[in-house]
Amino acid sequence: MLAIIGIVALALSQSSATVADLIAPQPPAARPQPNPIIPARGIASAVPASRWDYGFLTGNGRTAATFFGQPPSETILVNHEKLFLPKAERPGILPDLGEYLPEVRRIIREKDAARPSYWATDEFMKAGARQNRLTPDLKSVAAEEFLRAKSAEKGKNDPPRASYHPGFELKIETTDAGPVTNYFRTTDFQTGEVAVRWENSRGTHARRLFVSRPDNVTVLSITGTGAGGVSCTLYVPNVAEREPRMVCRLIKSDIRADRDWIVLRTEYVFDKGGYDSAIRVVPRGGTVESDGKKIVVSGADEVLVLMKIEPFAKLTPRSAEGLKAAIREDENQAAVIEGFEHGIFGEFVSGHQEDLSE
Repeated sequence: MLAIIGIVALALSQSSATVADLIAPQPPAARPQPNPIIPARGIASAVPASRWDYGFLTGNGRTAATFFGQPPSETILVNHEKLFLPKAERPGILPDLGEYLPEVRRIIREKDAARPSYWATDEFMKAGARQNRLTPDLKSVAAEEFLRAKSAEKGKNDPPRASYHPGFELKIETTDAGPVTNYFRTTDFQTGEVAVRWENSRGTHARRLFVSRPDNVTVLSITGTGAGGVSCTLYVPNVAEREPRMVCRLIKSDIRADRDWIVLRTEYVFDKGGYDSAIRVVPRGGTVESDGKKIVVSGADEVLVLMKIEPFAKLTPRSAEGLKAAIREDENQAAVIEGFEHGIFGEFVSGHQEDLSE
């Protein structure tokens, strides 16, 4: 305390200020102003998310999108609320197994806790294929076998269980231009918008992502510094490239791209259902090329990406075309695309924000 008093006294002796001046409230202009990049209500990080579960999430209750990855390679993972691996047999009335809960807890505690992991072994693969889901629960194998036996005693051979799975990943590969600096990402809790900014030798790069409530479409804006500041490659890896090998036996995907669209037809191996995904890429300026799998944008001022997932119970020959038409013909989306030259992202956001305020 004496040291503090001495410092204040020294400061006063070397200036014309009084103690009252030092402790008086600062006028608004002199107060520290909030960082315009950090949302008033939200979260921020200066470290890229190395994995999807460290990414920043946005959604509307039906569709969700997670942004992660280290520039110049970034990923958007898009999910839908109805994407569950189907069972080969539809469940009927579920058996009441509540009376066995204490025994299940004992088995997990005494047997499964001591069981060695068998990830990626033949036993693991057979168990996952038999249950028709992504992975067997590695820590509750004995407990699950016990429940299956008790369920069979009650006339149900296999307790119904479904596994949630992601829809697709959109990869954004920006043309490399040296080390990345000043990385920053945020989520605005008031609007649901995820924003990412970083710099390299070509300037500042920004991505803005949200999921529209009124249109149920995921919207991404990609910008760089100045005219022609965006050069990137957009593509969706096949499920075989991004998931454990078990998934490849349960899901099959066909991915096609042209200069405007990336379209996915995803079917479940043990069911007639699946889902379609459509991604529309709309650059402002620059050039666009496609090799049938990827879209390469060069020298654009901005790139708008619209993404949509639609599950189906039964495959139809042109269901993906219907999804593309839904994106193309939506009134709000059309207004944005037609007004591209006048600044795209804001108009689309306005409809979303109006919906949130209702």
